[in-house]
Amino acid sequence: MTMLSQDRTNEIRAEPPSMSLRTGAEYIRSLNDGRAVFVEGERVKDVSRHKAFREAARSVARLYDIAAAPENRELMTFTSPKTGAPVHRSYQMPGSHADLRQRRLFHEKWAEATFGLMGRTPDHVAGFFTGYAAVPEVFAKGGQKYARQCRGVLREDARRSISMSATRSCRHRSTAANRRTSRAIRRFMPAWSRSATTAS
Repeated sequence: MTMLSQDRTNEIRAEPPSMSLRTGAEYIRSLNDGRAVFVEGERVKDVSRHKAFREAARSVARLYDIAAAPENRELMTFTSPKTGAPVHRSYQMPGSHADLRQRRLFHEKWAEATFGLMGRTPDHVAGFFTGYAAVPEVFAKGGQKYARQCRGVLREDARRSISMSATRSCRHRSTAANRRTSRAIRRFMPAWSRSATTAS
């Protein structure tokens, strides 16, 4: 794992707009934003209530509530050095052994809440992007725009406390959804690093 100096971590840490953290109710509401989700050929009207998704959605909502609870603030967040606002520790780049320990305790709290059985919790992919942003020089090998985009993605994700996951489509790669995903990957990552990321 790459450890960073405090100066460098301050440069690319998130800047959320307020002192509040995303709650479970806010997460549930965000699922009904007009996205197109299909199950067995039928469009899902309400992702948060559909039998295929509702229990997983409630589990993720509970994790957001755990992180937002005032009694968990110190364990689950770090303070943005620029705004003073709390940010989920999944977006924290450890600059010391103590930071690394605090980040581990954050992950443990969420893992315990799901008995370790939910592998795609909101901290999963957030950890990828935090790691990417920790080494922008790797992405800069493909062009400086990739290093900037890497940091920008991390800032925006942390600001919004979004939950991302990586999925593998069972359909042919020519579907519209796969084309959109491929475009997003091309925008973010240099060509030399895409083959490992998009491999089936």
